[in-house]
Amino acid sequence: MKNKVSFEFRRKSIHVLLGLILILLIYFDLLPPLFLACLIVLGIILSIIERRHRLPILSIFLDLFERTDARKKKPGEALVLYLAGAFLAIILLPKQVAMASIAVLAIGDAVSHTAGISFGKIKHPLNDKKFVEGWLVGLLAAFMAALLFLNPIEAFAAAFAGMIVEAFEIVVMGREINDNLVIPPAAGLAVLLVRLIKL
Repeated sequence: MKNKVSFEFRRKSIHVLLGLILILLIYFDLLPPLFLACLIVLGIILSIIERRHRLPILSIFLDLFERTDARKKKPGEALVLYLAGAFLAIILLPKQVAMASIAVLAIGDAVSHTAGISFGKIKHPLNDKKFVEGWLVGLLAAFMAALLFLNPIEAFAAAFAGMIVEAFEIVVMGREINDNLVIPPAAGLAVLLVRLIKL
């Protein structure tokens, strides 16, 4: 159990770091959507190659930070979908909302998962693989992160929507959709809905 917690903490540290890097690049207008789209395409190509051949550097990175089952079947998929989720946020949402939505993914998802496996006891009613305690701590962390970019009502809407999506196992045509892809647009659309209601 201790080794699992240590591994997940290491994995989610990358999750947080990547989110912070993306937010900084967006803040300083250094992340054109076209460049991010090219990174996603490159990631898909490298993932396909990695399934058959171990690539220098990339293989070492995946060995350190990716779960064994995902490493064998779909190497690097979580990272590619993380970038894809950020891409959707950038092209669909205003700048501040996009940054808040990525913060919900980076902080809320990471904190929820690590807190859940560290001290979670009560199974989440929406997903028996997750814990209520982790979800609540993740919700608070996501709210605090979103609050850096939004007012309290909008920040809570973003955090709540993002963490609800994080709790579900979303299946489309028999395939589970990674929450890295759906948390940012869900969080952002919740903010836009709040703004629409306030008009």
